[in-house]
Amino acid sequence: MLEHLGDRSGAVIEDPGGNTFYWLVPPGSTLEWEEEFTPQAQVQMLSETAHVAVPGPQCTAGPQWRIPPTRMRCLTAAEALRDALAAAVSGSPDTSEHCW
Repeated sequence: MLEHLGDRSGAVIEDPGGNTFYWLVPPGSTLEWEEEFTPQAQVQMLSETAHVAVPGPQCTAGPQWRIPPTRMRCLTAAEALRDALAAAVSGSPDTSEHCW
């Protein structure tokens, strides 16, 4: 998944306990995605009111930054993420991680 996005990925939070990754996207940019991904795809969009544990910059246990935010790289473009998720769900060989 990360390889598919490459430099197009913004900041990513990884929760190693649940093999879960969180991409931050502009608010409202995934409203129409619910119908694109089935529950079996292990993809879930969280609303603007969802609570996500945001790790500190030096955190090494529990949720942590897989790709830390910077001034130039914080949010992931929703279209790029959707394309990468679709590739992962379809079983493309360049993606093997579970994505949330």
